[in-house]
Amino acid sequence: MKGSITFVLFTLVLTLGAFIYFFERDTSSTAEQNARARKAFMIDPDDIQEIVIERDGFKLVCNREEDQWVLREPVTDLADEGLIHRFLYFLELLRKNTTITAPERQERNLTLSDYGMDTPQALIRLTGKTRSKTYLIGRKATLDDRIYVKENSQDVIVSVDHHLLQMIPASTADWRVRNLFHENASDITRFSIRRSDGFIQAGRRDSGQWIIQQPIKTRASVAAVQRLLDSLLPLQIEAFITDSAKDLTAYGLDHPATELALWRKNSKTPDTLLIGKSIETMT
Repeated sequence: MKGSITFVLFTLVLTLGAFIYFFERDTSSTAEQNARARKAFMIDPDDIQEIVIERDGFKLVCNREEDQWVLREPVTDLADEGLIHRFLYFLELLRKNTTITAPERQERNLTLSDYGMDTPQALIRLTGKTRSKTYLIGRKATLDDRIYVKENSQDVIVSVDHHLLQMIPASTADWRVRNLFHENASDITRFSIRRSDGFIQAGRRDSGQWIIQQPIKTRASVAAVQRLLDSLLPLQIEAFITDSAKDLTAYGLDHPATELALWRKNSKTPDTLLIGKSIETMT
């Protein structure tokens, strides 16, 4: 008798467990499908290999190369990884507010131009490993601050939070790395400073001791060299003036006031910084 009761209870437990498993699996699947359906941009940030932005006659092209984002148009430079990741994850989390289908537009006697899709404010092309999607950013909605978005291959138009426009770069400078130097202090093995009043060069031994090599050879203060590097390496670029300066005279760079060179580990050529006129003397 006890064996029969145990068998029945065991069967009930198995049945209940199976019911809970399949019910929760279906519920989770439905919830995931609903969440996916609310997304305005169907992307996986980790899959994106290229970003193209077109806005107000400006075009920016950015590629992921060996886990590093690099600007390719209109200039070639390192891109700010944090800003690009923030942009992509913002798109991934952006939700639709309203959805307007083609039949609904026809019923209201509206066309794509009524939503600003004939002359979009911006274009975003996201290319992954296997496919590419292009999104048109239209005008603002009439009744609120939301803006219209359309995936180029689809007829559906959606409205999203207007902060999307603030996330889209309006110039190359918006996504460029602003670190003047890309080295860490521990990477520097040699440096030189040339000015009108003299020249100094120093190198670091494997032991960590700094040696002045020119104009005389003697031990340098490790603390003084560290203070120098700590003051230089965190410097940030405030503004990008030009990427194609043909006449350096205007900036005082034909005869710079100071020339700083930094050598990194295993590097035969230094990174050189020319310091020209101050902003005050140019205005």
